[in-house]
Amino acid sequence: MKFQASVARQARAALSLVVALLLTSLAVSAQAQNIPQPEEAFQPSAEAVGPDTVRVTWDVGDDTYLYRDKLDLSVVEPEGGEVVATEVPAGKEKYDETFDKEMEVFYGEATLTAELSGVEDTDEVVVEARYQGCADAGVCYPPQTKELTVSLADAPAAAAGGPGSGGGDGGAAGDAGEGAGEGAAGGSTSEQGQFAAALESGGLVALGLFFLAGLGLAFTPCIFPMVPILSGIIVGS
Repeated sequence: MKFQASVARQARAALSLVVALLLTSLAVSAQAQNIPQPEEAFQPSAEAVGPDTVRVTWDVGDDTYLYRDKLDLSVVEPEGGEVVATEVPAGKEKYDETFDKEMEVFYGEATLTAELSGVEDTDEVVVEARYQGCADAGVCYPPQTKELTVSLADAPAAAAGGPGSGGGDGGAAGDAGEGAGEGAAGGSTSEQGQFAAALESGGLVALGLFFLAGLGLAFTPCIFPMVPILSGIIVGS
């Protein structure tokens, strides 16, 4: 009887262990099914934003994130093309258990903008994006790479003359305006001199010219500067 009771206890213990292992396995399997594959979690795309500038954008899946310092880019084609400068926005600070330190990460979306050289004579480039990230569930993916083809022919045209070009045109227009103003002022001064000479010489011709000039000046905005000049001439004569 004691032997049978001992066997029964051992059987119950073994059964409990099997049930516990089965439940654990089911929980792990269910959790694994909710963790996306890296190609699903991180989907990069690229576009040209200038004649020699490419921007890569990663669509980051829910409950996953990318490391900021793991984002990188290189030129595959054309031969001789290279990345000379990159710009990545600041990420969100997060304590990462994998690296056991605070890391900058991206949720939702990540971008990297790269300036290229050696691509002046081509309409298309192939770049290789490198990146790494993790899932909030505690699963970290190995480093990933993906080649992306970018059409430089679709890039926005660079502004002619750069940001200062507008100022240069404005300066030229200003110079032209000033020149025209000076010419008009010179013409006005010359006409005033002719009227003054005619008035000083006296005679009916001078009076007639004075009368016509008065009628003309009455309909121009220059009448006020002319008043003291003409008054001085009349009083002097």
